[in-house]
Amino acid sequence: MRATTLGIGVSHTVPSIGMEVYERETSEILNRFLSRRLSFAECIAALGATLADLIPTLTGDEIARLRMVMLANNEIVMKEMERRSREGELTRFAAP
Repeated sequence: MRATTLGIGVSHTVPSIGMEVYERETSEILNRFLSRRLSFAECIAALGATLADLIPTLTGDEIARLRMVMLANNEIVMKEMERRSREGELTRFAAP
């Protein structure tokens, strides 16, 4: 985040462009994963590459926000993998 003045001497923090891009890109990656256009391995690799692009631009104030986004992304991926695992078990035990 960076501080900015609103023109009346009041300052507030605005998300950096890097974090906004990171959130938008990871959202697209997760959408592709959830729609089965990416495998688990491809999803993890894409999330990792997007994170690697962000890290050099990250400021200290953004670390907490990054952590929250990463944890939310992880939860989405793990729930989807659990759902896919259950689907696979159901398919294996279904009558021919």
